[in-house]
Amino acid sequence: MNIMFELMRPKKEMVGKRIRTIKEELGVSFTELGDRLGLLKSTINSYVQGYTLAPLEVIEQLAKITGKSVGWFYFGEMEEYIRDYLLKKGHESLLSNYPDLPNKLKEEFLCSKNLCWDWKNDFGYPCEESIDDVFLEVCKDIVVSHMQLPIGASPDAAIKKLRYKSEPAK
Repeated sequence: MNIMFELMRPKKEMVGKRIRTIKEELGVSFTELGDRLGLLKSTINSYVQGYTLAPLEVIEQLAKITGKSVGWFYFGEMEEYIRDYLLKKGHESLLSNYPDLPNKLKEEFLCSKNLCWDWKNDFGYPCEESIDDVFLEVCKDIVVSHMQLPIGASPDAAIKKLRYKSEPAK
C-alpha cells in the first residue's frame, strides 16, 4: 500500500464543503447524517465548517453511502487532484498554456493499457510518483517545447531539469 498523503494534503474546508454537498443531496439534517455515521451533530458540523478534517473512517462511511470515492471527498474529481498536484510542483505556466492537461493525464490513467504498475494510492487516485512518471512520458513534447530548449538540446536533459525543478522544497 502507498502512503495516504505525501505532498498532497486534503484541505479540511474543501472536505467540509463536499460533506455539505452530500448532506444536501441526501436531503438530511446534520443530526440525521450524524445518526447514519454514528456521530454527534456537533462533530458533523465541525467537519462541514472545516474546523476539523474528517478522519478516514468517516470518509469511508460517506463513500459507501454515496458511491463517491474516498479521493473525491479528500480532493475532488481526479483531474482536480492531478491539477492541484501539478500546481504544487510548480507547473502553473504549463497548465495555463495547456489547461486540459489534467484531463489527458486522467484519461491515460483510466484508459491506458500501457500502465503495467499499480498506480493507485490508498484512496484510488494516482500516487504522486505515478503522476510524475505519466506526466513526463505523456507530455514529453509539451515539456520540451515549454522549456524552450535551444535547437539541438537533448529532451532527456530537459526532463532531468524538470525533475529537479519539481522536487518539493524542504
